[in-house]
Amino acid sequence: MEIKYSLEGAFLYAAMLLYLSAFVASILRRVEAGRRLFCTGFITTVITVLVRWYMVRHIPMQNLYEVFLVMGAAMYSLSCFCRRILRIGADAADMLIGVIVLGPAGFFFSAEPNQLPPALQCWLFAPHVAVYLLAYILMTKAAVQAVCQLMQVTNDRDMPRPDYERGTYRMIAFGFPLMTTGLVLGSWWGHLAWGDF
Repeated sequence: MEIKYSLEGAFLYAAMLLYLSAFVASILRRVEAGRRLFCTGFITTVITVLVRWYMVRHIPMQNLYEVFLVMGAAMYSLSCFCRRILRIGADAADMLIGVIVLGPAGFFFSAEPNQLPPALQCWLFAPHVAVYLLAYILMTKAAVQAVCQLMQVTNDRDMPRPDYERGTYRMIAFGFPLMTTGLVLGSWWGHLAWGDF
């Protein structure tokens, strides 16, 4: 376990606490308070990413600490996208996923900044990793939605399931092309960096 005793760490732990508070507020049916806390946690996480970016002088997606940090920052935006565009709710689950995603960055992975190796200085590095991160979060949301559906189906056999099924399908239908795009970008990047797809 590695606790971060820095300004960056303080922002990270504050964001985790805000996401967790948002989850608790949502569970207690204080939906508006939960959304405000979730938004505040998002802003705090974005500040953490910007502080990290300033410290390392490159886009912060080089190691697992930075990847989990960026995934935590993307959680709120993706939650809003799913709610407004894909018409899928589950805010409380998104808040919990946000805490779970930030957990490894906060407690397990080293925040020691490293020099960016030449292969990672390619312009395709950032889009390749970003597209994969979005796909992973969407697939995680789809998995959580499917588990929630299964739990409700086993508790109540007569409950209609189409909303859950449509929501899970929409997230997978959006996430799978993102994963494919990440694979294509990674292959292209490999070709530019090492001369082979």
